[in-house]
Amino acid sequence: MSFINPWVLWLLLLAPALGAMYLLMQQRRKSYAVRFTNLELLETVAPRSPGWRRHVAPVLFLVTLILLIGAAARPVATLRIPREQASIMLVMDISGSMAATDLEPNRIVAAKDAAREFLDSLPERMRVGLVAFSDYASLVAPLTADKEVVDEALSKLRVQGGTAMGDGLAVALDQIEVERQTGQRVPASILVLSDGASNRGVPPDQVAEAARAAQVPVYLIGVGTEAGVVQRNGNQLIRVQLNRAELESVAQATGGRYFQSTTSESLEEIYRSVGSSLGFREERKELTPQVVGLAAVFLVATAALSLLWFQRLP
Repeated sequence: MSFINPWVLWLLLLAPALGAMYLLMQQRRKSYAVRFTNLELLETVAPRSPGWRRHVAPVLFLVTLILLIGAAARPVATLRIPREQASIMLVMDISGSMAATDLEPNRIVAAKDAAREFLDSLPERMRVGLVAFSDYASLVAPLTADKEVVDEALSKLRVQGGTAMGDGLAVALDQIEVERQTGQRVPASILVLSDGASNRGVPPDQVAEAARAAQVPVYLIGVGTEAGVVQRNGNQLIRVQLNRAELESVAQATGGRYFQSTTSESLEEIYRSVGSSLGFREERKELTPQVVGLAAVFLVATAALSLLWFQRLP
């Protein structure tokens, strides 16, 4: 929380000063009472002591004063607001290299599990679509607010073939452009999960330029390690290490970000983090009316209790 007029907060020093004055007055009041030596007569002529109730109104008054000073300083808070009107295309790499077992139990299963965590982290009405790519790219689930449709499509993905990441980006970008033509121009992003090493179709950097022109940032999660291998042709092991440079280049060109995951747990954590950043926007909101309203509540309570207990206003 911050304040538009922070210098007003110096007035908060009045609160402890008034509190000290009140305590001093209470001590002087006790000393005057002790001077009346005939205590039996004092109990007869003096009204019954209100006890702790006489301190309630002053305390509530001090709280009201503190709130009013805070309101005068004009507090501002940064709030996380759900992006109900936004679209995210999830682009999944299902090439043969995603069968590598450097993530438990392998890259593609870890990616699917983390993608479900990602869907759960998004606001309910946010629209999500799914594209899968290997030798070619295909739209598996169009943009929809029904997360179960995307979840079901994820479960049907199987690894095969090469890596046409550029084609996957192009299909996702086309889906966003179709969405924008049929409605208002809402914010849109592309989230790619891949181990890089594109070897088919359109070069990813070429599509990245189009995404930047369309103001669609691309966020990429590099899945895997340098030690990834897959088994082919019997017992032959083929190394499929993560191509970090290519993924970073695409993210940077579109104004997005690159993340790297080396374990299944870190992959899920990254997905939740990305989902939180894409699914919500930060908005600065002035809280002065709310603080003034709270101060009014305390002020009314002060007056009401004082009238109820002492038949007078403080």
